[in-house]
Amino acid sequence: CAPRPPVLRARMLKGKTIGLIGLGRIARGVIQRLQGWSVDIVACSPGTQASRIPGGVRLVDLDELLAISDIVSVHATLTEQSRNLIGPAELRKMKRNAYLINTARGGCVDEQAVYEALRSRIIAGAALDTFTVEPLPADSPLRELDNAILTPHMVGHTQELFASFAPACVENVEGILDGVVPAFVCNPSVEPAWRGRLRELDALA
Repeated sequence: CAPRPPVLRARMLKGKTIGLIGLGRIARGVIQRLQGWSVDIVACSPGTQASRIPGGVRLVDLDELLAISDIVSVHATLTEQSRNLIGPAELRKMKRNAYLINTARGGCVDEQAVYEALRSRIIAGAALDTFTVEPLPADSPLRELDNAILTPHMVGHTQELFASFAPACVENVEGILDGVVPAFVCNPSVEPAWRGRLRELDALA
């Protein structure tokens, strides 16, 4: 068996503060999954109205989130405003025993800054599922660290998933031709115009 480590590094979630940067669909799924774990959840999402904050979640600004969270989890969309949202200054505001998780987009964090913070033990560790360049280059200094978990941003990429693409495409096309709105639509606001176009086509037939 593997040798016993001299220091136990695993920690319980119970009683910890989880900070979520962004409150989109993924972050809300995280909130649901954290129910029953006896954690405090805070979130930073400037564009979210107070009425849309999930129950049990306290809205704070980014500085407070970084200062009080035991785990900081990034769920922001990558824009010019969110690029390198977590950089040297932000990492220094985190607790020294806190962990950073990024499952959003690599560009949301400054990878070099994260590397330096982990190497210098400014924060305790990080779990990174996404990177500026994917796959993560073999010579990335992040691979040298013993306090970083690196995963390839493809947890949902299964054989069954890829096999489902063609049947789902055919099903959606057939449904659209029959006037049925697909189950998942990015721009549902166009439905009235689309139905109007269908009526025009029917009139020409």
